[in-house]
Amino acid sequence: MSSQPVNPPMLQDHDALRKMFEEKADSILEWLESKSQVSYDYDTLREIGVLLHHMDVTYDQESLDFKLLSEKEYSTYKIDSARIPKHMRHHYDGFDKAFHLSFSYPLSDPLPGTELVYEKAFQIARYIDILQDYSKKDDPDNTSSIEKNSNWYEILAEDSFEDGPQGMLHGLHIGHSKPLDLSRWRAVSYRQWQEDPEDPDTIRPHVMLMICTGAVAKSNNLLHGEIGPIVNTIQCRLLQEEFKQTSSFPVLVISLFGPRQGRMLYARFNIDGTLIVRASDIFDFKKKNQEGFDLFMRYYNCEPEDTAVLSKTLHLPLSPSAVPRKSGIVDTPITSFSVSENVPHAD
Repeated sequence: MSSQPVNPPMLQDHDALRKMFEEKADSILEWLESKSQVSYDYDTLREIGVLLHHMDVTYDQESLDFKLLSEKEYSTYKIDSARIPKHMRHHYDGFDKAFHLSFSYPLSDPLPGTELVYEKAFQIARYIDILQDYSKKDDPDNTSSIEKNSNWYEILAEDSFEDGPQGMLHGLHIGHSKPLDLSRWRAVSYRQWQEDPEDPDTIRPHVMLMICTGAVAKSNNLLHGEIGPIVNTIQCRLLQEEFKQTSSFPVLVISLFGPRQGRMLYARFNIDGTLIVRASDIFDFKKKNQEGFDLFMRYYNCEPEDTAVLSKTLHLPLSPSAVPRKSGIVDTPITSFSVSENVPHAD
């Protein structure tokens, strides 16, 4: 990717750019809806206009459109475990043990293995949600949780974002002759930044997703449940009237998958219509004290950078409107299950 900035375009260039992005997003999603693959490799992605690059979570921060929470600032937050409700406590105290548990799952399910892996991924999401809600500063003047101190809000059902097609975000297998060929996936959280909760004009175009997928990822591939929600998110943003004067929609993803791992993804269209996706290394989350949690929490509580002038991306100011809400992940609990079936891997 070039690091040379470009000047903001004339209006007709802006409109043409948006039209191209809309067509590219529609084309990629149409292609994905015709496939029943767990994942796609670099060459396959390139054929449909997606370039996959590595993201160094330490050294690539300045080239992203998101500024992660500083290590120093995050260290001021500590989990207040005494405040965790009884019905949530076993998800926190028993996080390490849950990795080794087997569950009983209905034998009628043709792919119980993917449900097991999805549940393992969801354990991470639930744990992050607990850290969000019950980590606070040791400061009598600021007793709010890290979640309440953040300006990231869940996108509401009444937000115009929800007027767009939502299939890939919610894991719907549209167009597949054999839907169960695909592992389960879902964006359990999708959030937008709003500087002032009372002023919808302060909403940024950036979107952050947390995705759970019932598959195992590889570093040189993107899962179906990763690339689909990313493109779907950009598609929905492009359709919003509030963002008609905006052409750049950066997406940051906390991607969680099997066996209990995760990575961060960053995506945005380039000026030539290529979707650039940058993927971090894969982190293990078998234990709750692993350092990956600190890094993921710092990204999960990042701030959007100004996108007025972007490297290889043209952008104009925005004037959006929507209603904010603080909310946790979408909890779609899975009943207990016990399986030994093969789980789809990224080939």
